[in-house]
Amino acid sequence: MSEQALRHDLDRRDYRIAPRHDAETGTLNRYGMVETLRREIGRCKRGLSRGGVLVKIEIDNLLTIEKQHGTEAAIFCMRNIFTTLQAMTRPMDVLARIERHHIMLLLPEAYIDVSLQRLHRMARDLNRLTFLWNGAHIPVVSSLCLKNYDAHTEFKDLVSDEDESEEEGESLLDYILFLNRFDTSADPPRP
Repeated sequence: MSEQALRHDLDRRDYRIAPRHDAETGTLNRYGMVETLRREIGRCKRGLSRGGVLVKIEIDNLLTIEKQHGTEAAIFCMRNIFTTLQAMTRPMDVLARIERHHIMLLLPEAYIDVSLQRLHRMARDLNRLTFLWNGAHIPVVSSLCLKNYDAHTEFKDLVSDEDESEEEGESLLDYILFLNRFDTSADPPRP
C-alpha cells in the first residue's frame, strides 16, 4: 500500500472514530449514546435485559443563561446539572449530553410505571436547582420526556433510517419517539 493510500485510509478511519465523550461535562455525547442504545437493544433481543426507559431531559433556559450571563455560566450550569444527575442515578444508568441543552438518560432494567415517581422527583429537584453566578441567582428550568424500550423495540424506531451513515446520531433528537411527556417547570424553585 502506498504512503498516500495509507494516509487516506487513516484519515477516513479517524473521521469514523468520532469522540464519544462531551468535552465540557465528561459524559457521553450523542455518538456514544447511539452506541450504548444499540448495545442495550441488542442485550434485550438476546434476553440479557428486560428493557428499560429512555429519558430526554431538556434544559429549557440554558440558551437564555448563555445569552444573559455568558458561555462560562452555561458551562458551569451544565456541569453542575450533570453532577446533580449523577448523584440521583444508579451506577448502571447512562447519562449523555446530546445537544447543547439536551441530556439523555438511559435507565436499563426499569419500566416507566415503576420509575415514574423517581423521575418526577428527579425533574422536581432539577427545577429547584439554582446557581449563583457573579451575584445573580440562576434557576434551572427543565422538562422530561420518556419512552420504554424492550426486546421488541427496533433501533430504527428510536433513531432515523440514516443511522448507518457517516452522520450517525446527528438527528437522534429529531427521530426518538417520546411518549408521556410531562413538564414540571411549573414547580416553584426552592428559595
